[in-house]
Amino acid sequence: MQHTVGVGVLLFVFSFYGECSHFRGGTISWKPIHGHTIEFTFKMGWTFGSGPGCSNSKIGQFVNTTFIGDKIWKCDQGCKVPKKPVGTVFYYCTGANEIGSDAEKWEQGENRFQETFIGNGPFIISYTGAMWMNLDFGNPNGWNLQTTIDLRVRDDINSTNSSPITASKPLYTLQFSCYHELKLPMYDPDGDLVKCRWAVGKECDSVCHAMPSASLDEDTCTLKFNTSTGSNYTNNGWYAVALTFEDFPTKTIHVGNEQFNETTPMSTVPLQFLIHLVGKNSPCNWKPEFVSPTPPAGTKISISAGKSFTKKIYAANLANKKET
Repeated sequence: MQHTVGVGVLLFVFSFYGECSHFRGGTISWKPIHGHTIEFTFKMGWTFGSGPGCSNSKIGQFVNTTFIGDKIWKCDQGCKVPKKPVGTVFYYCTGANEIGSDAEKWEQGENRFQETFIGNGPFIISYTGAMWMNLDFGNPNGWNLQTTIDLRVRDDINSTNSSPITASKPLYTLQFSCYHELKLPMYDPDGDLVKCRWAVGKECDSVCHAMPSASLDEDTCTLKFNTSTGSNYTNNGWYAVALTFEDFPTKTIHVGNEQFNETTPMSTVPLQFLIHLVGKNSPCNWKPEFVSPTPPAGTKISISAGKSFTKKIYAANLANKKET
C-alpha cells in the first residue's frame, strides 16, 4: 500500500539536532538587507541537553549555554579572511521534547545574524562539526550545512538575489515495511523556480545518499522509498536525509555580466533531517490525512514579526473511520 506524507502548510518552524554524536540536521537561508549586507536565518536543533539549552520552560527565550564543539557559522569561501566568523549558533528556543528514549529527545531553536561582505562573491557560509547521531545506514561522522551567496545584481528585479526557503519537521517517524512518499515544501521570495536534489560532496559530508534505495523527484521535491527489509531498512532504524535546494530564473536573465536561465542555479541552501522507522501491526494505509477545514496543501501563510498565529489543523484516518 502507498503511504503518502504531505507537508501542506508552510510554517517555518523547525526541529533539528547536533554535536557529540547527536547531530540531526538543520537549514539556513538568506536575503539582502542593503548594499552588501545579508541577513541569514537558520533553524537548528540538538539532542536534548547537548545544545544551547532549550527546554519546554524556556520557549521564546534566547539560550546560549556553552556546549561541546564549534559554535560559529563561518565564511568558508570567498572572504578575504579565511574561515571568517560571521555568526553564532545560539538561538531563541522554539521547542523541545523531554520524554522518550535518549534518541527521541531533542531541543530546537532559530535565530538570525547579519554579515556585510566585501565584493560580490560568490561566498559560501557553513557550519561544520562532528558527529551525526548513530545511524543505521551510511557513515555518521562529520556534518556540514552550507549556503552559497552571489551578490551581483539581477537585471530582472534590479536587486540582489534572495535564496530559496524550505521547511521540514526535524524528525519523521514512519511505519516500517511500507512505501512512503515525503514531499518537502519549497518557496522563493523572488518568485524563482525552486528544485531540490541530493546533496553531494562537502554539502553533506558524511551523510551523502544515506537513504538506501530512495528516489527523489527534483521538480516537486518528493522523496520516495520502500522501507522493507530487502531495501536495507530495519525496524527501529534511523536514517539521515541531506538535500540541497536551488533557485532558477523563470526566463533568461543576467546576474552581473553572467547569463542565467532555467537550468543554471543562482544559489543553494541545505536541508537535513532524520527519519525513524517504527514497526506497527496496522496496515500501511492506516495513516492520518489532513481533512477540511485544514488549509489545502501548498498554502502559504505570512505572519508579521512579533505576531502570534493560531490555526486549527484537522486529520483523520480515512481507511479506519474509528480513528481520528
